[in-house]
Amino acid sequence: QTDVAVGAAGLVVVDDHRGRVDSHGRTLEVTEIAIADEIAAATDLVKGKSTGTPVAVVRGLAAYVTDADGPGVRALVRPAELDMFSLGARDVLPARRTVREFDGEPVDRAALLRAVAAAVTAPAPFGTTPWRFVVVETPDARDRLLSALAEAWRDVPGSTARADSVDVLRNAPALLVACVDHGALPDTAEPADHELLSLSAGAAVQNLLVALAVEQLGSAWIAGPVHCPGATRTALDLPETWAPAGAVAVGRPHKATAPRDDRPPEPFVVDR
Repeated sequence: QTDVAVGAAGLVVVDDHRGRVDSHGRTLEVTEIAIADEIAAATDLVKGKSTGTPVAVVRGLAAYVTDADGPGVRALVRPAELDMFSLGARDVLPARRTVREFDGEPVDRAALLRAVAAAVTAPAPFGTTPWRFVVVETPDARDRLLSALAEAWRDVPGSTARADSVDVLRNAPALLVACVDHGALPDTAEPADHELLSLSAGAAVQNLLVALAVEQLGSAWIAGPVHCPGATRTALDLPETWAPAGAVAVGRPHKATAPRDDRPPEPFVVDR
């Protein structure tokens, strides 16, 4: 544990080193020193945790003293979109919410790849790695896919809200189609093994959605490609062995999502 500053006045709370040159002649690009936090931690060494000493005097830092109160410790608060540690372990799964309206800002490809890296930690039969994620980037590919889904999905019995779902994909800044490659299974695989690939695809997509939430990105898992595998493969020029496991719309949420209501586990548990 270390003390941090909860308030500050008359002090330079952040010493921004960006643009300065280090002793090797290299330009510093990201270094910002939390002066207020470092002072708070140093004074804790003097006061201790249980001595009841309320105050410590620090000398030798006159260069950081200012006449004005300054911005206070709010200057130390990292914006949520830049915070790599905003979610604790218990917060991660509930943070995944279905988001159907996005703010239109482009999605960083590196964030997508980090999410895919999490997706491919899913289990799969025979130790295979059957997952494939098609990043639908070009306007031409997106138009082909959405047109194919709008046409083919319309005739699928039992599918609901098709037009709305296609619109979610159309308005998403980033679009991925998740697939599993049945060609990854050995020739000795039985029908049940191919069914296991569908389970593996679901696990991979769930990993993907959770990882996107960690990146502060919203997502919606859309079933269209599952209902229309042939149209999806044709639109995106995919191998015949690839089975689509849905499309994932990705982007920053247009508005904050409501907190998730806790679901008690008991209704979902059966004891024998």
